[in-house]
Amino acid sequence: MEIISREIDFLGMNFYTCNHNAYDAEEMFKDVKNTKPVEYSDIGWEIAPHAFTELLVNLNKQYDLPPMFITENGATCADEIIDGNINDIQRVRYLNDHINAVNNAIESGVDIRGYFAWSLMDNFEWAEGYSKRFGLCYVDYETQKRTIKQSGHDYRALLNSRKRSG
Repeated sequence: MEIISREIDFLGMNFYTCNHNAYDAEEMFKDVKNTKPVEYSDIGWEIAPHAFTELLVNLNKQYDLPPMFITENGATCADEIIDGNINDIQRVRYLNDHINAVNNAIESGVDIRGYFAWSLMDNFEWAEGYSKRFGLCYVDYETQKRTIKQSGHDYRALLNSRKRSG
């Protein structure tokens, strides 16, 4: 107990979507679909950056959190190569909106030290196999050729704009 009760150096959080629940007499709660018009990713997950900010801010109010890192955040999109390009504008919007959600949480006092987009490349997903793509780089599974998606180019531009001089 002494070893596992020590303070942690940081807390890593993975965030992709939110859930909506309602009371259920037999199971205590059940999942319900959002009744408002919302956008969904290719895997059918609601895109809800506001829920990300709310979660981070509420956790920070309820607990004495250590510094945080967003260790995974991303979306599946129906990526298609057209003329050698993958214009995954939904993923671009998703990442932009979620990075802004993290910024909103930071401005509300949450100590967030880093953010990692999921994933660098399309890969085998434990629940979906090769059928869904999260990557910033498209992988042709037959040839293993990698093509940087629009989201990858935009993410690189964002990171380069944040470089510190000196």
